[in-house]
Amino acid sequence: MASYEHGQLVDRFTRLDICPAVDADFAGWQTGVEHLDLLRKNASEPELVVTALSTVVFVHAAVVPVDDPGLRNLPKLLDWNVSLFHHSAATHGWVVTNSGAHVERVEYDWGSTALSGTKPLVYGRMIDGLDEPEACYYEIAQDFTHSSEIHWRRERSAHAKLDSRGNWIDVVSITRREYSPCLTLITFSRDVLDEYLVQRDAVLVRLFDFTFFRPGSLPDWSKSTKTFHEMGEGIVYSQQCSADNSIAALRGIQILRPLLSREEVVRRVLNIKDDTEQKYFEFEVLDFRNQRMSTVSTDPSTTTNYFDSRSNSLPFETSPAFFDPEVLLRYKHDTDKYDVREDSIHCRGGWYLRKYGTNAADQVFAYICDLRTLPIQEQQYWSSFNQPARAGLPDDVIKTDFMGDWSEDNKPLDSLVDLLGRWNLRQFSWWEWRDEREPARLTVPRTGSRDEWANAIVALNRGLIEGFNEKHLKELLKDRNCPYEPNDKSIRLLERLVQHHGTVSKDWRLTMLRCVHKLRSVAGKVHATGEKGVTTAKKILAEHGTFAAHFEWVCGELVHELELIDTAAE
Repeated sequence: MASYEHGQLVDRFTRLDICPAVDADFAGWQTGVEHLDLLRKNASEPELVVTALSTVVFVHAAVVPVDDPGLRNLPKLLDWNVSLFHHSAATHGWVVTNSGAHVERVEYDWGSTALSGTKPLVYGRMIDGLDEPEACYYEIAQDFTHSSEIHWRRERSAHAKLDSRGNWIDVVSITRREYSPCLTLITFSRDVLDEYLVQRDAVLVRLFDFTFFRPGSLPDWSKSTKTFHEMGEGIVYSQQCSADNSIAALRGIQILRPLLSREEVVRRVLNIKDDTEQKYFEFEVLDFRNQRMSTVSTDPSTTTNYFDSRSNSLPFETSPAFFDPEVLLRYKHDTDKYDVREDSIHCRGGWYLRKYGTNAADQVFAYICDLRTLPIQEQQYWSSFNQPARAGLPDDVIKTDFMGDWSEDNKPLDSLVDLLGRWNLRQFSWWEWRDEREPARLTVPRTGSRDEWANAIVALNRGLIEGFNEKHLKELLKDRNCPYEPNDKSIRLLERLVQHHGTVSKDWRLTMLRCVHKLRSVAGKVHATGEKGVTTAKKILAEHGTFAAHFEWVCGELVHELELIDTAAE
């Protein structure tokens, strides 16, 4: 999945590679005007071409110190030899001498002494003797990948990094198209590359070589003429054309200087905000210190703590703001990006909301000191759901967060996850988490959304019931001399296990496990929007009042049934 900008460059190079069928158009194509125009425009675009290979195009760039004398005499650089495969990314290799062999730094011959401090950004590697696409691949200079904190993501075909909001940002994008028209294109994010160039006091020198001929023809270089051109904007090139115009070539150099100043790079790296940028958001909070609802900013200077409060009357930084529970849906709908627990939210590679909860009015609450740690965009998102407090903080929260005491009020979902966690630690053969993210997917549906309720039921079924292994359950029953039918599924096998233990009657059933499995069919297949799903949802709300109350009741009943299974399986 390439970025939009990278995809646009792929399309542009593909179009420029097409040899015109009409003679007049072919003559214009041979001048390379469109190819040069692409490079000129690309110099100020957000996605910079560093390497390009096709039947017509060769482009490859390297980093050169800004004070290198060779940059003052560009025509001499036209004999510069920039190769993809003649040097290694490690720039070290074996050297054999009369005294033996040892590893040392390999100095590559660039064909010109003009640019002595040159360093490539892209290194081609090839596995000799292996005739498949994977035998040829490309590495990125290690100091660039480390300093820019990027990692190879195969599904994106890019070296990418996570931003402060947990989104993948493609920094080095790679397209390799083996079919006709063949193309290899490697582009870098201009901003990140500029940061690298500035900190190295360097520029990017881009060598380009275009060869224009008709496919299948026999081009003749005899009696060819060569001319030299200086376009300005850091571009010089030589142009060679055969006497019969059957083939033409352009070879040139383009100097690309960073568009960012050193001061801008320092601000970006240190994440220093511009004075005009908004840094804080205001929330309506329960100012329990002053016994009122107050509008408070996430700016630390607008609140105080217990130690510094003697000389002011500012609200405490632990003042809670209250929100419509729909604020959580954004995070629950993307379990790959967000780890949503019952009391915290973690955005991958980004931010962390240390504490949140719900009160008796089903409002979500979070302390102002925790909200201020969120990126400004997340603060803005939360502020759009901000509400006046309809109820205060729960008693167990006051006990733990403000009294420093331990709460014995263990919620049903917490008890369920704790029990399953113990099973997982004991490494039973007959049950296991389907994957390590399952506990994070088990959350109470806090809104009136049928979709949220359906997702919660599906996650509960997947994390709990699909974790049972029928094969190993049958082996367990066989070891206990407990009879079973060959077609028995996991829930029926568990019922036989508990019945055999003798603590329940012979007609006893795992009612709630069966209920969850049945609800999964309603929630999963019609996703609570079909007629059956709507009817089921209305019945649940009539009996329990809210989806949250129903889900917590289900979890409590499941804990009771799982404890019976736990005892019987010992």
